[in-house]
Amino acid sequence: MARSKYESHVCGRLYEISKWARDGCIDDEIAKRLGVALSTFYVYKKRYSEFSESLKKGKEIADYEVEDALFKRASGYEYEEVVYKRMELTEKEFKQECARLLKANDGLGEGEKLDPEDVLVNAPTSKMIEVKRMKKQMPTDTIANIFWLNNRQSQKWSDRKEVNHSGGMDINTPL
Repeated sequence: MARSKYESHVCGRLYEISKWARDGCIDDEIAKRLGVALSTFYVYKKRYSEFSESLKKGKEIADYEVEDALFKRASGYEYEEVVYKRMELTEKEFKQECARLLKANDGLGEGEKLDPEDVLVNAPTSKMIEVKRMKKQMPTDTIANIFWLNNRQSQKWSDRKEVNHSGGMDINTPL
């Protein structure tokens, strides 16, 4: 008996599908990636709960991550900034790095080994060192605040104002 397209194209890829949904792919894009028609995609969504759940789970995760990021921008936050500086390796450090790379090269299979001279030529001559670490404050974002309040407290913060007109509209056009 031949396997259905669901079994061959979809069933084993539920985790991948969830990741696509999390990354913002729409149903049409996911259907294309799976190699199924959009109409078939919707049939699978109705028929197979595990498929529907993987899509839902991926989209919910993305929504929560964006919601968290919006809240963080709206309320401001503290973060740590690390500044690095490139420094040349000392002769001793360079020799140690070459020895480490040559030792790692010895652990490779025959077809994977690099020529020892290539290892020495391609060994790094510098390193990044931490210069300073600072606590910084990201201020609140006014646009994020407006967006948050317009959506969460729309009665109080909406940009739309209802205007009620009263009276008639008589138009007199003399001919």
